[in-house]
Amino acid sequence: MKDSPSKEIYIPTSADTPFPRLEYLRIHEVYEDLLIKHITSTWKMRVLRVLSITGSSPLQWTRILEESKDTLQVVELIIPFKPHERPTPIKLPHLTSLFMGLSTRDDPKASAAIWTDVIEAPGLKTLGWSRILQNHTNFWTFVERAITRYPKVSTIRLVGHTPTGLNTQFAQSRLAGVWLRSGLLIEAYRSLFFKQYRVDDEHHIVEA
Repeated sequence: MKDSPSKEIYIPTSADTPFPRLEYLRIHEVYEDLLIKHITSTWKMRVLRVLSITGSSPLQWTRILEESKDTLQVVELIIPFKPHERPTPIKLPHLTSLFMGLSTRDDPKASAAIWTDVIEAPGLKTLGWSRILQNHTNFWTFVERAITRYPKVSTIRLVGHTPTGLNTQFAQSRLAGVWLRSGLLIEAYRSLFFKQYRVDDEHHIVEA
């Protein structure tokens, strides 16, 4: 009998750094519902990282968010939504960091904006995206919507693209303006590349 397709669920060993060393538990697809039941009944998590589980429904993982809403501080989700999937909003009162990601095959309209629409986090301070093309027509729309939705955000984290020409992109965007709060820190990561930018008092992006 052929084994069921396996999946990898990543569990962090530390939350002390932006990208801690990760360990993973490999499970078979047939056990996914049992795993979720176990997590929701026994874990009260402070950190949840779910990285690219192919075929996994985000609706299942919103159950875990709901069960751990009183303790979650860091959430990283790289799971695309399908256009028909629209979970009920979840309030995470202690969440300070939210990181979302897509594969290049995913439709940003059906994924990136939905997590920020679903998750209510009045105390959110760090917001990040991975592998979203920065020159995509709607990229800065996502940023503007998110910054508006989470007024306490002070750091934006972009992973997977070297942030060349950020000022040019903002200048060409119809959204460039006061919504880009002065003092906002922008962190850009790609492989070994890391750079920090900040928004000055005139709403320009300058190297930090």
